[in-house]
Amino acid sequence: MEELQDILENYASLVNPEDLVTCTNIQNMDPVGVKNNFSAGKVYAWATLRAPKKETVTFEWLDDSGNIIYERSIKVGMDENGYRIYDPQTFNTAGTYEVVLYNSKGIEIGSQEFIIE
Repeated sequence: MEELQDILENYASLVNPEDLVTCTNIQNMDPVGVKNNFSAGKVYAWATLRAPKKETVTFEWLDDSGNIIYERSIKVGMDENGYRIYDPQTFNTAGTYEVVLYNSKGIEIGSQEFIIE
């Protein structure tokens, strides 16, 4: 329990468990077209984080075998109420994929599976 409290007090986490989504676009830092099935092309991952300090979080985009196909680190600012971030990637091959978000301690703080048709 102490370790969980330490993580919540010192590292980024999602504001709510459903605050990591895949979508078709971003407008004014908010997700547009939230869904899990896409045609080939650009897919955005969007998240709202509670960030008790400045740190770097990492999006990992995985194929259906769990291999990392894209990875991007983003610096987040200190914001207890919701620091919004996003990362776009392009997919041209049909299949099932997953985006996973990690805080700077390397702990998975959210994931979302999606399909390219």
